[in-house]
Amino acid sequence: MVLLDGIEYEVKTPDENLDDVITYVNDYCAAKDIKNTAGEVIYIEPNEANPLYQMFRGFAYLTTVMQKLIYSTGCSMSIAEASERQLLNLADIAGVKRTQATHTIITGVVFANQEGTGAVDCVITRDMTITITIAGTDVVFHPAFDLTVPIGESRNIVLRAEQYGSYNISANTLTQFDDPVPGFRSMTTSASTPGQGLETIASLRNRLQRRAVEGTQVERAATAIQNLEGVSMCSIFFNYDPVEPLPVTYGNSSISVPPRQALLLVQGDSVEANAIARTFYRYLLCKTAGSDVPAARTQTYTTHAQQDLTVYIVPPVQQPIYIKVYIHNTLSYEQVDGIKDVVCSLAGSLVIGQPITSVDVTNIVRSIYTNLDVQGAELSLTDDDTAYSYIQTPAKTAIFYFNVDNIAIVEV
Repeated sequence: MVLLDGIEYEVKTPDENLDDVITYVNDYCAAKDIKNTAGEVIYIEPNEANPLYQMFRGFAYLTTVMQKLIYSTGCSMSIAEASERQLLNLADIAGVKRTQATHTIITGVVFANQEGTGAVDCVITRDMTITITIAGTDVVFHPAFDLTVPIGESRNIVLRAEQYGSYNISANTLTQFDDPVPGFRSMTTSASTPGQGLETIASLRNRLQRRAVEGTQVERAATAIQNLEGVSMCSIFFNYDPVEPLPVTYGNSSISVPPRQALLLVQGDSVEANAIARTFYRYLLCKTAGSDVPAARTQTYTTHAQQDLTVYIVPPVQQPIYIKVYIHNTLSYEQVDGIKDVVCSLAGSLVIGQPITSVDVTNIVRSIYTNLDVQGAELSLTDDDTAYSYIQTPAKTAIFYFNVDNIAIVEV
């Protein structure tokens, strides 16, 4: 049943519509005392051999077809009731793009050889590879851009997974390229920023419903940036105060957002160069804070007057989480490792500031290991047995990351 302009439309089967039509005609003839040539009140006999009855059956079938068309039309304009294809059409009309799959990203620092005999500049190109095996699958990383590290110096590097999806990798796991690189001395890397798979229809439906109540320019800007290809999540903290700075907690420190400026947090990166900066200034005309954050990236928006405006893009804080999963089975080492990998796959659906519950953990384990008796799970922000509970929420500028060393599988 669908409601349009205050009228409820119900889809019935041809037989149900046939009964309604026959009842309506018979009641109408009885109420109006409509008679045939023999002087009898007209009454249509529900008899399969009655030609008039069969004619009304055909009319009932056409009525069902019309009801389905009306219902489909109504659903196509309703976010809650629309089918998957209709919802994609609604998203196009609203100018909302389905978030595409993104790559896992790792930031790091490359150090070149010290000055000495035979020392050369370290040249890093995008076709170089670093391969790591995760859950039996080889995941290949490439530098996101070419760079040259002069002798004795260091440069920031961004590694991007070749495959789409979420991969949780601890800090300093990737420290060497697959093949020797002249002039390369060492490399340090941070924990990975997991990518995501293609946005689900349920998530898109939820975003469209939230969009109906998003009224400020700040919210529109965040939504538009989040719709960019390669971006998983965007949050914008705007300081509305005209005088006082706004402190925003960021890890173990805080970022001071000056009056009438914005702090732009982005998970992922735009595929198109400077797309985030261009989208930001399409909605907001203010400076961005975060220039003093070491991990901040910059993009430049060039106005029609050829004025360059710098946008500082701050990545979310990678906040660890500790998890205990209770299972009423005797497990092999392979099963324990597999369960930990399944729990880590939760990172693929997380966004900035999103909490995790024990239900999230148990559901994803049960969906893969259907033969195991999963009793429950507990979560903690620290490796403290007294701090575990059934839900944990990261800081508003952070996103949870998973490490297999922080996941315990407890047999009960």
